Amino acid sequence: MNHDKNNLPKKLTILYKIYDWISSWRFAVFFISFLIFFIILIFSILLIPPVDTNPIGKFAKSFRIWCFGLNPETQKDQNIYLLMFILDPLLLIVLISLFWFKPLKEILNHKTKEFYKYILYGFIPVFFSSLFFLYLAFFENPTFSYDLNSLRIHVPLKSIELIDHRGNKINLNNYKGKVLIITSFYSHCHYMCPVILKQVKDITSQIKDKSQIKVFAITMDPERDSIERLNTTANIFDMNEPYYHFLTGDKIKVNHYLDHLNFARQYIPETGAYNHANIILIIDKKNNISYRFTINGEQKSLAIQAIHLLMKE
Repeated sequence: MNHDKNNLPKKLTILYKIYDWISSWRFAVFFISFLIFFIILIFSILLIPPVDTNPIGKFAKSFRIWCFGLNPETQKDQNIYLLMFILDPLLLIVLISLFWFKPLKEILNHKTKEFYKYILYGFIPVFFSSLFFLYLAFFENPTFSYDLNSLRIHVPLKSIELIDHRGNKINLNNYKGKVLIITSFYSHCHYMCPVILKQVKDITSQIKDKSQIKVFAITMDPERDSIERLNTTANIFDMNEPYYHFLTGDKIKVNHYLDHLNFARQYIPETGAYNHANIILIIDKKNNISYRFTINGEQKSLAIQAIHLLMKE
C-alpha cells in the first residue's frame, strides 16, 4: 500500500527525508567533494616545511610526527602512514562512485546550480578544519614533550627462554647489566611489522655503544616462524649484528611470554593474519620493564632518549 509522504508521522517523515537524501546524488556529490578537499588539505600540510622557526611550520612538524610518523632527525615521513591517509579516502570515493553511479551520471550530464552548491557544502567542513588548524598553530601552539621520569614504570621481567634465529637458546635474565629492547612481530606480516623492524633498526642506529644493548624481536606466529624463516627475515632486514635476536619457540610458551609483556594481538583464522599492537619495550639493567612506546616518529625519539638514560645508570 502506498503512502503519501506528507501524511506520514513526523518521525517517519524525517527518516524518509534522510533516506531520500542519502540515496540521491546529493549525498554522493557532498561526500566525494568533502573527501577530495580533505586530500588537498593533507597535501597542503605536507608542503609546509616542518620547522620550529614559525608557528605554522611548528604545527606542521607536530602534525606530521603524530599523523605521518615524521622522523625529526631525517625529516622523512613514514610512507605507510601517508598511504593510509590518502588511500582510505580514495577508496571511499571509488565505492561511492560505484554505488551512486546512476544518479551521479545523471547530474554530471546536467551540472545544475544545485550540483555546485553541494560541492561547496563538501568544502565547508574542510575549510573550517583548516581554520581550526591555523588557530592551533597561532594561539595554542601545541608541542608534544614528555618527562621521561613520569613515563617510567618498574615491572620485573619474568624469565623468558626462547631460541633465536641462529639456533641459540636465549634467556633474557642472562642479560642483566644491559639495556634490552623488546618488540613483537611475525614474518608473514607485510603491513606494520616491516615498519616495526625498521623503527627498531633506526633506534639502534642512534646508539653509539652497541655493547650495552640487546634487541629481541619475539614472533607472535611461532608455528610458521621457524629458526630458518627468522634467519631469512634477519637477512632481509639486514639485522644480523650480534645484538639482534629474532626469537621463536613452543607456541604455548611464546604466547605466555607475549601475554606477560602485554603485547596485544588477535589471530584471524580466515586470513592467517594478526591484529596486533605496535609496541617497543625498554628494559633497564636490572631487568625491569621501564618504558613502553608505540611506533611513530615522536615516540621513537623518546625511546632513544630512554635508552641513553638507562645506559647511564
